[in-house]
Amino acid sequence: MEEGQNRRKRSSVVNRSLQYRFLALILVYGFIFLMFFGITLFLPEIREMHDESLSMAVRGAAAERILSKHIWVWPAVIFLVCLMAAHSFLMVHRVAGPLYRFRRTFEQIRDGNLGFRVRIREKDYLHPEEDSLNEMLESLSNRVLAAQEFSNTALRSFERIERSLVDTSEGNDLDRKLQSYIKTHGHSLRALSDALKFFKLERG
Repeated sequence: MEEGQNRRKRSSVVNRSLQYRFLALILVYGFIFLMFFGITLFLPEIREMHDESLSMAVRGAAAERILSKHIWVWPAVIFLVCLMAAHSFLMVHRVAGPLYRFRRTFEQIRDGNLGFRVRIREKDYLHPEEDSLNEMLESLSNRVLAAQEFSNTALRSFERIERSLVDTSEGNDLDRKLQSYIKTHGHSLRALSDALKFFKLERG
């Protein structure tokens, strides 16, 4: 399990859906940029080539300029777009990584584990959200701990009262209504105590 988590930490892909969606979006924008750049760069020469009022020499020179630009422009532009896509992909990773950690945090809270704090990498984004999430966990842990202590105290107190009532009855039957109240109250306190035990507060 730990080995799989370490592999995921080393990987640049922690949220395939999000990161590949952003990569596809970046590539689409890059393609649009290429089209716009190509039209803007080559349009004057293309117009000269198709202008029949110009001499063949001028039109031929325009065609040569287009060929010359093709040789160096497209490799440079495509390299730039790929570089921007790779860099953007890594930048998205700095968001996807914390989102992955936050999702794991929500899963642990769902399972009742409050004894941990969120830690994301120093260069990741969403550090304010990390702080807010940790503050929420700290506050929730303190309140659950207090509720557990109050519940345990109330249960111990009830058990003493219950024993005292039994002892003072000297073998006589207690009033049925009182027995019912005691039984219901005890059941509720034990159910509350069991429900609060679901939460784990120890720091791992």
